Amino acid sequence: MSNLPEDDAFLQEVKSLFALEGQEWLAQIDQAVGELTASAPADRAAVLLDTIAKALTNLGGSAATVGLGDIEQVATALVPLVKAMARGGGSSPPPAQWAALVAGLKAIGGVVAALAEQREPTPIDVPGLQAVIETAGRREAGGVSAWSKLRRLHAVVHEGTRGGAPMLIDRVIEHLENKGAAAKTNGEVDGAAVRLVLEEADRVGQQLYDAAKRLAPGLRDQISKLAGDVRERGLDAARVEQILRDARSLHESAAKAGAQSVQQACQGLELFVRVVSRGSVSASPRQFDAVQRRIGDLVPDVQRWVDGMRAERAAIEEVLAQA
Repeated sequence: MSNLPEDDAFLQEVKSLFALEGQEWLAQIDQAVGELTASAPADRAAVLLDTIAKALTNLGGSAATVGLGDIEQVATALVPLVKAMARGGGSSPPPAQWAALVAGLKAIGGVVAALAEQREPTPIDVPGLQAVIETAGRREAGGVSAWSKLRRLHAVVHEGTRGGAPMLIDRVIEHLENKGAAAKTNGEVDGAAVRLVLEEADRVGQQLYDAAKRLAPGLRDQISKLAGDVRERGLDAARVEQILRDARSLHESAAKAGAQSVQQACQGLELFVRVVSRGSVSASPRQFDAVQRRIGDLVPDVQRWVDGMRAERAAIEEVLAQA
């Protein structure tokens, strides 16, 4: 569902802006892919794959804010595939993983190009692509599959926290693999290293909650004043910059915590304000009201996210205790 209020002309303007940003992210990805296919060394491959994962995360988040569900779903499915490629060493992933990545990027690129040209995009076969991507992501190289207890941990938590879960377990696995803190034989897991990750997650989660409580009331008030500026046909540039600065600050806290729904809300707010400030189309009072309501939902949303993360932590610790 879009995080922006519905209006044909306004939404078209936002989608055009999204297309410009989407092309920039895809260009970053294409450059990284090109370097990877030129046999980049392992340390450089890790950097390039991280660049691709971050660009896909941004692309999917922005797509969600403007109601482009196909792009959001494919980009979201590609992120764990790219991380699986990194876990396998990155420089020579299995052909199935390359094929799945290329197919997903081609589908996304086609829709973004169509939006940039303001024409109807060819629909994406999302279920079919997701199946290909998920299957390829499970074909990891380099003995990763021998980490039986990590995989058991992953399966238990994913099964028990479906639907908007923070997926803290993904960060746990990534940390252990990147740091070499888990043995690749006998499925042994370094419980102390896992608990350090959990404590860090608690810390950034609390920081996100504090940031939302601090910034959301001011953002809501500034959006109300921005609506008044629009009615009086005179935008306050300093107000626009303050809103964008606070939205980016909250987005940064959400990104550190891995709270994707909050990141998407901040991206939606930033897109809304940028389009309003351009003045090419007018936002209605109903649209401003919808944005204010969404800002009002931020603190409860963050609280639900923190609660979900704590429940996931409890599940992880229970599995560790049984390992």
